[in-house]
Amino acid sequence: MSTPAASDKNSPYFQAVVPGISQRLDYTGTAADTLDFSTGTTLISMFATTDCWVLLKESTVATDAAVISSGASGASFFLAGGIQAFVGIPFKRGVLYRASVVRNTANGTLHITEAA
Repeated sequence: MSTPAASDKNSPYFQAVVPGISQRLDYTGTAADTLDFSTGTTLISMFATTDCWVLLKESTVATDAAVISSGASGASFFLAGGIQAFVGIPFKRGVLYRASVVRNTANGTLHITEAA
């Protein structure tokens, strides 16, 4: 979902992200899941309104949920509120992914756009 775009000031081409399907997810102290990302999605853009914890997981794993991590043993990663992040998703043929999100201290909204 990305395409080269012309640049008159730099190199002849640069890689541009072409937005795909977007989702909005409100999160609280209980983890919430997004819908499955489209087949072949390998990059997502994430923007959270407050600090939160995110777990990217295969969509067939319903029991895994994001948790507030307390160190290197946690699978969830911290996403600071007000900061846009681009996150890669591994490609596995026939496997769909989704995100599980839980607040850090305050409820918020996560905006996710499939980017590639």
